[in-house]
Amino acid sequence: MRKYGFEPIVLTAENPSVPVRDESMSLDITEDIKVIKARTLEPSYEIKKTVMKKGKRRFNLETLVRSLLIPDPQVLWIPGFTKKVLSLRKEPPDLIFATAPPFSSLVAGVVAKFILRRPLVLDFRDEWVGWLDGSSWTTIGANKGIRARLEKMLEHFIVGHAEAVVSASPGYLEAFERKYPTMPAEKFTVITNGYDPEDFEHNGKKEDYQEILRQNKFNLLYVGTVFPLTSLRYFLKGVSKTEIRKNLNLVIVGRITPDEESILDAHSDISMDRLGYWPHSEAIKLSRHADALLLTLSPLKGAERVVPAKLFEYLALGRTILAVMPQGSASGILGDFPGCNTVDPRDEAAVCRAFQELFEKWQNRSLNPVFSDVSMHSREKKTEALCAFFDKVLEMKPC
Repeated sequence: MRKYGFEPIVLTAENPSVPVRDESMSLDITEDIKVIKARTLEPSYEIKKTVMKKGKRRFNLETLVRSLLIPDPQVLWIPGFTKKVLSLRKEPPDLIFATAPPFSSLVAGVVAKFILRRPLVLDFRDEWVGWLDGSSWTTIGANKGIRARLEKMLEHFIVGHAEAVVSASPGYLEAFERKYPTMPAEKFTVITNGYDPEDFEHNGKKEDYQEILRQNKFNLLYVGTVFPLTSLRYFLKGVSKTEIRKNLNLVIVGRITPDEESILDAHSDISMDRLGYWPHSEAIKLSRHADALLLTLSPLKGAERVVPAKLFEYLALGRTILAVMPQGSASGILGDFPGCNTVDPRDEAAVCRAFQELFEKWQNRSLNPVFSDVSMHSREKKTEALCAFFDKVLEMKPC
């Protein structure tokens, strides 16, 4: 951002309630970057897990808590956040950039705008109203009643008070245009996620992973959280239809939700290594040596608008990609690059054929990797686009 004329100041949570931590990611923040941390009232993730587990014996405590905390439990950060923002009034920033999820961060952005009297840009890395508020893949916001109406009103309020909105997917942009047809089209733009070239400077050696990447097996690697939106069930159903599944070694690097663990357990005839969460840098090194990479999106309402962040790192790795996902924003990006094989998750026979074709190419040493130039998806290019958008916002008259 400094290269393109912006000095970033980061305001974040001091004690975030999260399921995993990756301290190596902090190396991306140089010491001279100003980072302000505000405490949240949200309890730790371990406490939440314990309370929810005990609470379900009598009533669904999780549903009760989520019903009261709108739009999400991270709204408990706003009191501490507001205190820190008040301290910035003497030297306010030129522009406020609020990114989500959690979507309460966007609410916090509006609070900062009112206090500091500066233009606000909202950044939707995920879609909110119309998808997360009652989608078929999560119980979050499953109540279609008062809560859903309140969230719809809240999103309309914050979008209306922002000077501009960034979204991570072309599908999200189309959804905004449908929901807010009276707002000017130039208020919205798409800047997808990307990859950091520096993450790929250290390859590691394949010999370092010989206990994971098995000889004489087709080593297919999946990186990321496995949950209903990214479920592996559709891939496994298709693969289970072919005898060559015995030649597959599926390596999973990332957190797996309990329900998805049960799905994996049901396919005990397929070799799997569930490695859990790895530091990002180590996961990249391992990915370099896989035979192919697996990318999944379940055939659920709204999933066709999702573009997984790891898609761009997969492209940068240059490995063959098997994408089991509905046609949509993500498949549209992959379609520009040879070496990406996309198949509909609802077609088990097609999934089976796609896997068989990849396996045969691997046997014949003729796998088609991604050799195309993917630099347009580097984070520097994305940052350049973002800063150019900031410049336009600063030239606008305040709303």
